[in-house]
Amino acid sequence: MVKNDSLALVAAATGAAAVATCGIYYNSRKRDGNAPSTKTTVLLFKDCGNDCGESDRSTFSPNAITFKCDSSTSGLLHAMKSAVVSDLGDGASVDGVRLFVQSTGMEIKDDTDDAAILRLLKEDSKSNGLSVPVLTFTLEGAALSKKAAESKLQKFPWPSNAIELPFGYGHLLAFTKGKRELPPFNGYDNLLRENQSTIKTVRIRRFPYKKDDVLNQKYYGVDYKPHEDEGLIVTVDPDMIGEMLHRQEDFPKMWTSTQERRVLEFVESGGLFTDSTTSPEWETAHAILPKYFNALRIQNYYPIILEKTQAFVKEWTKLAVSRNGRNVIPDVADWFACMTADAVVKSSMDYDMRNVERKGAGEDLHRFLVAFRGAFGYLSKGKPLDNGPETALLQYRKHKQVCKEVVDEITQATRNGEIGGPLSFVTGMLETKASSTGDYIKMKDFW
Repeated sequence: MVKNDSLALVAAATGAAAVATCGIYYNSRKRDGNAPSTKTTVLLFKDCGNDCGESDRSTFSPNAITFKCDSSTSGLLHAMKSAVVSDLGDGASVDGVRLFVQSTGMEIKDDTDDAAILRLLKEDSKSNGLSVPVLTFTLEGAALSKKAAESKLQKFPWPSNAIELPFGYGHLLAFTKGKRELPPFNGYDNLLRENQSTIKTVRIRRFPYKKDDVLNQKYYGVDYKPHEDEGLIVTVDPDMIGEMLHRQEDFPKMWTSTQERRVLEFVESGGLFTDSTTSPEWETAHAILPKYFNALRIQNYYPIILEKTQAFVKEWTKLAVSRNGRNVIPDVADWFACMTADAVVKSSMDYDMRNVERKGAGEDLHRFLVAFRGAFGYLSKGKPLDNGPETALLQYRKHKQVCKEVVDEITQATRNGEIGGPLSFVTGMLETKASSTGDYIKMKDFW
């Protein structure tokens, strides 16, 4: 069994526990074939001591900086430090960056030549059990923290009672042949049900994904394709499942896909309503927020939701248009968006946007709904934010600013006692201390 620190860091670096299970970094293989690569992949983790995450076991930043080098790379130490500064983008100084070998804690000094650094990296990749050299960096000339010096990364061992299902049609038949309607159930029947005494885990490989396949997308902070390179893991091993469940805090569920990163930009990565963070503020907020969405609270929301639904039906009865003897409601999607927004916001925040009534009267919808849908319409295109037409990007930024302004208005109105109350989670966020940390939610985190 590996140490808590060890598995947490491997899982954080990959962003996927299943991939970590496979033993993930293969720097000796090119991604476009099996020819050997002369480049060395180096992982650079930030040492943030006791300030890195919500768990005391989180010693390093969850996303590693990936750096590639070979014998032709000159000024290797400076190049790695520059890669750190470039990735952080927060005004850090190259001169203030210090690099340490993670497995030994030894610092790479400024007078170390390139050949010596390459030898050190090669030796570390062989001795640390990860098949890739791992360095820790500090900023502003800080020394390596005691916690980081004592932590050791180790690969999660691939279980001995596992089988590999290679490329080919066999795995397709395993999931499509059978009496079950859902393919995973057929896969379980065909691969595991009869063999659980000896086989508990299967790694499934398949033909290369198409360029536009959702599983072939680029992951933030990861220089390989997890699903294509490592396959998919199917397991019924109770020990492995129990291990994962017991150590959920060691697997930060970071948002790494292009689409997810775009959404994080919208919420500015603070993310009270995402889980892509190890921030203590997230822990504070989520000791409060669930109390406003449990079964009892939902029951108390019922009269408000019923009122909004009745308003919705009332407006629909006015708008039915007869076409070929049938009553047709135009703009159904817009109507449902209006009702959903009205019901959710009124019941959980005591803020009435009246979109249903506005639409029925032919008035403009509430500016938050218009802006929110406009912003996410732009984000849903799946391209980097700076790749779209300039006019579209400017419009997105305007939509985002409107959303932030409305959130501020709701917060201020709640603070002034104009709206809110025992059912409002905004009231709860303003007035309640988190049971987990004893803190209030910071105002900057409301957005």
